[in-house]
Amino acid sequence: MADDEQRYGLKVSDQQSREKPPGRAAKDTPPKPTVPHLRFISSDNDMLNGHDLLDQMMAELHKVVASSDEVDSTAAEYAAYMCMEMVRAFQAQASNEELEPMSNGHYLLSIGYLYGKLTMPDSRDYSELYRHFETNKRRVAPLKEKEVQVEQCKEWMQNKALELVADDHEKVFRIGEIVEWVKGFAEQEKTRNPSATKYWSTKDDYVKKTISPVLPEYTKRPGRPKKNEH
Repeated sequence: MADDEQRYGLKVSDQQSREKPPGRAAKDTPPKPTVPHLRFISSDNDMLNGHDLLDQMMAELHKVVASSDEVDSTAAEYAAYMCMEMVRAFQAQASNEELEPMSNGHYLLSIGYLYGKLTMPDSRDYSELYRHFETNKRRVAPLKEKEVQVEQCKEWMQNKALELVADDHEKVFRIGEIVEWVKGFAEQEKTRNPSATKYWSTKDDYVKKTISPVLPEYTKRPGRPKKNEH
């Protein structure tokens, strides 16, 4: 089948995109937004990396969404929104090495794109995948929220510990008491903003393990130094 005869995921003429496919009612086939082919080679005849491919995808997906009057009106729009979320996640997580030409990430992007052109997934495929995608997002959302809060807790505690030792001009503070202070401040923060600190831990061992890497060595010596008596 020629490229211009394919109606899902590939560029087709305006006239063809409005034609009624055989065996389907006209009301089931509204005009479908389509995007141009990906460019794999640059104008300098170099192979584009995965980041370039993702940038192309995102630019065209924005056009598809912007041209739509009704978000869920066509199968292609299901795919557009789902694809945008996947592209954003991939761009945020993948390193340059993982997307350089001929890397595994680059291969997977290319394979998925080329295989999709050959198989021409229809509305049932898009809808089913979208349903599973949304279900999985709802399932992992609490896990992601916990991961974010745990990381925020770690950063907050370390910053609070650094603020405390910054005022310790005589270098008398010890880690045990810093743990107690940070723990107290953290419990106050949890009271003020319980939803954003739901997964914060204020156990002594956790606080100590969290702030220890940023504390100066003198805080880890046993006992407070004796004051000079005059």
